[in-house]
Amino acid sequence: MALCLRHESRFLDQVRASGCWSVSILSAHHESIARTFAQDQDTRARAVTTLLGQPGAATGALVLDGPGWMECVLDRSISVGDHTMIIGEVVATGLGTTAGPLLFLEGEFRTMEVAKP
Repeated sequence: MALCLRHESRFLDQVRASGCWSVSILSAHHESIARTFAQDQDTRARAVTTLLGQPGAATGALVLDGPGWMECVLDRSISVGDHTMIIGEVVATGLGTTAGPLLFLEGEFRTMEVAKP
């Protein structure tokens, strides 16, 4: 899993210090959470303390309730212009709710229906 973060990102500093992070797939009813995460670091930090989730079993990184998640361990980082690409090994994955995932595409939030077997 790779993420590109601004060099001055506090989240980048946190990932380097802890050596791990998680990626949570949000569901359609999480649009307000996604909008909050698009704001400044202080707003995001306050929001994280109120979210429903739990520490991941493999890394302890916060895993939010939703359709799925991944826990990652930092493998390396690469400077790319004004960003740093962090590359992590996915060490755990999981499925949560059966709700469809929230997508951001062409400048707006969208949802996908989950196929029923």
